[in-house]
Amino acid sequence: MIVVDTNTLAYLLIEGDRTPDAQALYERDSDWIAPRLWEFEFQNILTTYSRANHLRITTAQQIWASATSLMAGRTYDINGEESLSVAARLGITAYDSQFVSLAEQADLPLITEDRALRRKATCAMGIQSFLNT
Repeated sequence: MIVVDTNTLAYLLIEGDRTPDAQALYERDSDWIAPRLWEFEFQNILTTYSRANHLRITTAQQIWASATSLMAGRTYDINGEESLSVAARLGITAYDSQFVSLAEQADLPLITEDRALRRKATCAMGIQSFLNT
């Protein structure tokens, strides 16, 4: 089981340069969890892609359906006080602290390609680092 950030999920479900790495990650460990925030961030990614004409709205809706199916029962509410403490302790955004909080509470790695977050949160690692362990 691993905690994934929203971009990692997007790399898996929206075809792009990082899709092969995300697929390898999913093959290695398909038990992905995330804070509920992933839903809003993922919808924002899909909306942004649609507005930029990179995805048709019907395709975005299909990807959304795939994402919600994949993450069904794997989404967690995060305690706000805990999230604020993590954000303050690490000097990160409240958004990022949701993912770090879940990873720390569950004692799991957080998989993210966000280099700045990986420097600040000891639980965070990149896809390739995880695949190489």
